[in-house]
Order: sequence, then structure tokens, then C-alpha cells
Amino acid sequence: MRSAAAALLAGLLLHAATAQEPAAADGVLLRLADGTAVTAAGYRAHLQAVIGDARLEEYVVDLLLEREVERLGPVAVPAAAASVLAAPDAAAITRVRQRVTEQFGGDPARWQRYLQQTGRSESDEFATARVEVLRDARAQILVERRRTPDDALLRRLFEERYGVDGARVSIRHVLFSFAEARARLVAAHPDAPPPDEAAVDALAQREAAQAFARLAADAEFDALHPEPIPGYVYQRYGVAFADAVRETAVGAVHDPVRSDAGWHLVRVDARIVTRFDDVREELLALARTRPLTLAEWRSLRDDLLDRSGARAALEARRTRSR
Repeated sequence: MRSAAAALLAGLLLHAATAQEPAAADGVLLRLADGTAVTAAGYRAHLQAVIGDARLEEYVVDLLLEREVERLGPVAVPAAAASVLAAPDAAAITRVRQRVTEQFGGDPARWQRYLQQTGRSESDEFATARVEVLRDARAQILVERRRTPDDALLRRLFEERYGVDGARVSIRHVLFSFAEARARLVAAHPDAPPPDEAAVDALAQREAAQAFARLAADAEFDALHPEPIPGYVYQRYGVAFADAVRETAVGAVHDPVRSDAGWHLVRVDARIVTRFDDVREELLALARTRPLTLAEWRSLRDDLLDRSGARAALEARRTRSR
């Protein structure tokens, strides 16, 4: 598989240099055995007849994106986007490789079958990816300049990155689940009616309490095979579980606490508290450089079409063609 992937990359590099090979000086794309010329002009007329203006707006938007970014100049372009603009072929190759990995499990043979079934070539895939990476990079540049992050967004990013109220907690817990307690009751009394919820709850709670008592008698917490949650953010297992974590000191084990899944023993291994003001500038940078959303893309596209007069021109063209 590794040699096949290397061959795939080599093929893409070759097609990067030859994709969308231009027509000869006389406009001929290819000649048939009988000498018939297939011309670029004829092919364009064919495409116009088949797809009409279906992709015209997309092409216009790409032109507007290119023009807007060129007006900014290189100083205003973030480094990540600048690398794409400077080397779009390399970025396109990376995108095609990602697509092969994500859609075809990294198997070049499956990808080749897809190309054969759709009538596309490696050059077609590369050319499409090149248009996409340039469009995405230019849109990201323009959207970042339009963003004005507010406190609500910064607070949300803060909690996503550093936990609720800036507390990042590493915990381990042992779950005495209702499902396992129910299974044990059924196994112990196979001929009896299914156990009710109260009996299941009581068994799980009793097992958790017994384990907690053993800990008090110097039993090792690790002997209970706890599950680690290194980035706990006070959401998993509900409010009572979160409250137990908040009130437990680092290194301590909380007495049994109930959740919808069962009864838990919770040990807090570490707690790091970050102040919002200390990382505000970092959050501002993160808010400006995060990937653009679909709503931001639509807003940018509509603004470009309206300010340039392209929307009115496209609509006039559609009206004439009806």
C-alpha cells in the first residue's frame, strides 16, 4: 500500500505540471485518425450547450475573490493562506490525497476505479482541487478581515479550549452501571420477573458504597480499573457528577454519586485554572483565524456579487436567455 501511495503522489505531481494542457497555437485539442480536428472553440461551444450558465456565477465569484485579494497586497495575507497562494499546486495535491484517504480508504486502486466510472482523469481531479484550494484560501483571507469577534464568541471559545470557567480537570471514575446491575440480578434469579428499577439502583449503589469503603481502608483506586477523562468540561454524566468534581480536591475520591448511567466513584487527578483576561489576545486570534462557516461564505459571496454589479448582470443575462 505504501508503494502504491507513493506511485499515486508521483502521478499527481506529473499531472500537476500537465493538467489542463492548453490547446496548440491553432486551437486544436486533438486530431482523430481521419484528421478531424477537435478544437477548443468547439469544445467550449459544446460545454455551453450542455451546462449553459450553471457554473457561471461560481466562476464570477472566483474572479472577484482573486481580484479582492490582489488589492490587499501580500502584507495583509496571513501566512497559512499565503502558502497556498504561493504554491497552489502543492496544496491541490495535498487535497486530492486527503480525498483519496477519506473517500477511498487511501486505496489508489479504488480511486482509479472511481475515475474510470465517472470518466474523469487525474488531471481533472487535480484541476478541480486547485480551483477549490485557491477559492478557500482567498475566502478565508477576506472573511478574517471582516470578523469582529464579540465577547459571547470569545467566552464560548474560552470554555471550549479551557473548560467551563477556565477550569480544565483531569479525572478518573469507576462506573457501577445500572445495565450491569440488572444483568447480575437477572442471572441470579433467572426464573423471576425482570427486576424493577429500584432494585437495580439499590444494587449499583451498594456496590459503589462497598468499593468506596474499601478505598477508605487503603485499597488502591487503580485496582478498580478507573476510566480516565483527561479533558473533563463539566458536561458528561450530568449535573450531580459535575458538582462532585467541583467540590473534590485534587488527589481525593468523592463518595458515590449517581448519574443516569449508574453510580460513580470520582477521583480528581489535576485541576488547571486559566483566567479569561490572560488568554484574551490568543482567543481573539483564534476567533479571527478559525475556519469560515457556511453562513460567512454565503455572506461574503453575496457581498462580492452585489458590490461588483455581477448579480444584476447575471440576472439580466438569465432574463435574456429565457
